[in-house]
Amino acid sequence: MPELPEVETIRRELDKNLKGKEISRVDILWNKLVKPNSVLKFKKITEGRKILSLERRAKIILLNLDKNITLAIHLKMTGQLIFVPKKGDLIFGGHPTSNIQIPGPHTRLIFNFKDGTHLYFNDLRKFGWIRILDEKLKNKIQTEIGIEPLSKNFTTAKLENIFTKYPKRTVKQILLDQTLIAGIGNIYADETCFLTGILPWRRAGTLDKEKIKKCVNK
Repeated sequence: MPELPEVETIRRELDKNLKGKEISRVDILWNKLVKPNSVLKFKKITEGRKILSLERRAKIILLNLDKNITLAIHLKMTGQLIFVPKKGDLIFGGHPTSNIQIPGPHTRLIFNFKDGTHLYFNDLRKFGWIRILDEKLKNKIQTEIGIEPLSKNFTTAKLENIFTKYPKRTVKQILLDQTLIAGIGNIYADETCFLTGILPWRRAGTLDKEKIKKCVNK
């Protein structure tokens, strides 16, 4: 599954290349991708809209459009975003693969832009989703997901407070809990434990401040 670093990387690349582009048509090849909206409603809301910017919250990409519309995109386990410019190489991010097909058997949605470029959403296992951000989802993203590890607020003191609050949990359980820390999955939880020399199954309450500091700095 693409985790925070992979999602942030593709967000930065797409932000540079999609700003100002106008969505002329949306081809939805798998209807459940845009639920709870119908295909017709999704197309009506998004077609003709201009992309203003891309943000990220945890593993979710937020595609900000004009008219105060935001699309939330979650790649889940096998999702991919592939931008096809008029010239040059593809810009690709998400689940790694050695064979990119666009469009292909796993293409679920295509954003067609007025200037002739395209953004493809591929997803082998169909776990990913694209939703129009309503107040309920917006509130969930902002309040029910924990602190961003790349933010200035992610300090040794903050992580120490989290470990102190859940002393009986293992370190890996805390790192994977999206309500506590945003965007970390199995890969980067294991890498953090390896680089800091902390056993993943060690209880959080047994860590001293120096060990916690290593987690933040890594």
